[in-house]
Amino acid sequence: MHYCGNCGAKLQKGDAYCGECGTKVEEKKEEPKEERSKTMNPKRKGILLVLVCILVIGGIGYRFLSTMYSPKNVTKKYMNAIVEEDAEAFLKYLPIEKDDTFLPKKKLLETIEGVLDETEIENFTILNTEYEEGSLSADVTVQYTTEKGLSDSKVIIHLTKNKKKFLGLFDQWEIKQNDLDMFIVKDYRVRVPVGSKVSIDQKEIDQKYFSKEDSTEELDVYLLPQVVRAELTIKTTLKNGLELEEKVTPSAQSKYYTAKLSLDTLTTNHSEEIEEMLEKDIEEIYGNLMQGKSWEEWQKEKSSNEEYQELKKKYDSLKEEFDKNSKVSLTSFEVDGITLNQMTNEGINEVKITLKVEYEYEVRGEKKEKTGHFSPSLVYKIDKGQFQLIDINYFVSYFK
Repeated sequence: MHYCGNCGAKLQKGDAYCGECGTKVEEKKEEPKEERSKTMNPKRKGILLVLVCILVIGGIGYRFLSTMYSPKNVTKKYMNAIVEEDAEAFLKYLPIEKDDTFLPKKKLLETIEGVLDETEIENFTILNTEYEEGSLSADVTVQYTTEKGLSDSKVIIHLTKNKKKFLGLFDQWEIKQNDLDMFIVKDYRVRVPVGSKVSIDQKEIDQKYFSKEDSTEELDVYLLPQVVRAELTIKTTLKNGLELEEKVTPSAQSKYYTAKLSLDTLTTNHSEEIEEMLEKDIEEIYGNLMQGKSWEEWQKEKSSNEEYQELKKKYDSLKEEFDKNSKVSLTSFEVDGITLNQMTNEGINEVKITLKVEYEYEVRGEKKEKTGHFSPSLVYKIDKGQFQLIDINYFVSYFK
């Protein structure tokens, strides 16, 4: 509805002049409605921008992580470690169990370096990936060239999918090592005389590794879950205090070690103790012979024991010869020196010692002390760390 600007009378649409006062009607142009600002709130704009960035970065990150943990990329890194002879990088692909007590890192890296040095792979190309067992395993074919110029050689790298996903989203693939025994020996057994203490590279083997199932009355057996395939120093301290030391290299073909008493394994400071034991036993035997003691008189508590019947037989034979040749004439016998020639294991818990004996003696009617030598052998049983004489051979019975 329009009204006259002069008198206020109502105007009809299209009137050029007011019907009451004749005033010319002026047309009023309607002002355009102010457009509602479509500018977004700065706070909302910032939130939207952040969300877009998150989606973009997340998408890129997802694609990157998916690729990084793919069988192809894991194989690529694995092969790079071999080509570059990077022992530290290669170590990450070895399926090492939690108990690495006997896997000293330094020796393990040295073992890896030695193996990688022999591979001689110069470069490689990844050809294809095939999934098996419902995508739980994968085979990646790799073509490589060696330093000797051999090309077109191929190897298939086997991978398995880890049950745990990285960040709960991404599959993780692991190299399935078929040649693990080149670096690590699993289920390695160490066998020592009962009651002995044993260590590997100065690291004592704890009782938690004791295997009751494998142990016997004579031997304690320790089962180690894994040891490095490198030269190890195994030290055994017998119950009687004697120490044995031996360098061994575990392998897939040699998955156990048995402590052996020998001149090579006996530590230097204990050689003297063995010599003292031998000297005492030899002088005791000749002391009994000079006194005319029978086996029963000498070893009353052992006379009925089957383990000592061989010793009884040898002593009785020696006494018979001695009584015939020297009982009347020999008045004194003393060991002057002992040289150990050999120590060999006669069984799991028996050791044979061969030696050269220098001795001094006196015979009735002679004022001058005489000397002589002979090369006997004595066999000992190691019973709970203690040495028990069970056999003798090549003892002299005639003294001029």
